[in-house]
Amino acid sequence: MPDIAGLRRLYAVPARMSDDDVAEYAWQKQRAFTGGSDTLPHHLHLVTAIARVWRDDSGLHVVAQRAGDGIDEAALLREFFDALDANDSLVSWQGSRFGLPVLRCRAVIHGLSAPVLGLRENGAHVDLAAELSPEDLPLSEMAALAGPPAHTSEDPCAVEAVQTYFLHERLRVMCGEVALSNL
Repeated sequence: MPDIAGLRRLYAVPARMSDDDVAEYAWQKQRAFTGGSDTLPHHLHLVTAIARVWRDDSGLHVVAQRAGDGIDEAALLREFFDALDANDSLVSWQGSRFGLPVLRCRAVIHGLSAPVLGLRENGAHVDLAAELSPEDLPLSEMAALAGPPAHTSEDPCAVEAVQTYFLHERLRVMCGEVALSNL
């Protein structure tokens, strides 16, 4: 989702311009700049939803959060970062190309501390799609073929987080780190 307030500030568009028109203006500028793609740069994306999945002794946990209802992007990100330990590993699907750069840019914009996103080379982030193939792999297709456990959430962010977690666990089986029977 485009950062409409940021776009208004950067492009000094007239106040009477609707949010939809501001977004369309930004996409047109981007298409002209790139020769066709309207995907905005990382710093111009607003984070509106985020999810995390983890397993502990009490089982599998899924938390998906959305901006709105009194929680803005900065608060959403702050809650997410506060829930993570600096030693946690992040597992994403194509996160190296999009998700992490967006999170890093937005953390810097909001002045948030997020050590888990630090520029480290110690394996703190696993881009699962990149680990599996140099091709663009659709997460939903890989998850469907691998047969992940059913997840009842209707929240697409939570569903993708569970699919990513499940595929990461399958990658760990492939690497010999854990037995399939232990999942």
